[in-house]
Amino acid sequence: EPLAEPPVRLDQAMRDAGLDTADFRALTHGERWVF
Repeated sequence: EPLAEPPVRLDQAMRDAGLDTADFRALTHGERWVF
């Protein structure tokens, strides 16, 4: 089941890394989170 939003820890890690989480969510909308 794809997640509508990234997990909180991932969101915080991305913020720490200086990534734009809003853009990330937009780019991956409707896709499965794959790492």
